[in-house]
Amino acid sequence: MPLRLSVSFSGVLLVACSVAMFRYASFGTDPFTSFVVGISKISGWRYGVLYMGINIALLCLFVIINRHLIGWATSIVVFMSGYITEGFLSIMNMIEAAPSMNLRIIWLSLAVVVQCIGSALYYEADFGVSAYDACALTMNERFGLPFRWCRVVMDGGCLIVGMSFGVTIGIGTVIAACCMGPLIVMF
Repeated sequence: MPLRLSVSFSGVLLVACSVAMFRYASFGTDPFTSFVVGISKISGWRYGVLYMGINIALLCLFVIINRHLIGWATSIVVFMSGYITEGFLSIMNMIEAAPSMNLRIIWLSLAVVVQCIGSALYYEADFGVSAYDACALTMNERFGLPFRWCRVVMDGGCLIVGMSFGVTIGIGTVIAACCMGPLIVMF
């Protein structure tokens, strides 16, 4: 049990740090972050607070429709991820506020890989998933569609909503939307 909890927490930490890497690279963020940033732009709320609020709203829905996906990792994601992302991004900006193009490409590549590895870790630890991840997993369970494609559909939907709220969608957002599902399955 302690090992599974450690793996789960490590996965959540990696995912939160990867969101900061996406933002630091400035090629667009992962699709769910685009969704949250879009709402943040309209509402004026801080990312960490809004991320927590959206996850709590989704969590309430999944307690009703697919309770077994909710666990300790879900709580960590809901109450800590947004703040971990903000903290890690602050540290990265203190080190170098304006990275070169080569460094930005490296950070984008790392962001995609780290987010997929982190997601795979906390999925496999089986201590719950984020409310957003529960959407794709529930689609997979209920409709029998492969997870990779359920995730691509969810990410594509968040990308479209983010764009409609005025978030600049970059190549990083498109890469993440198309590749995260297949890469999470691979890891």
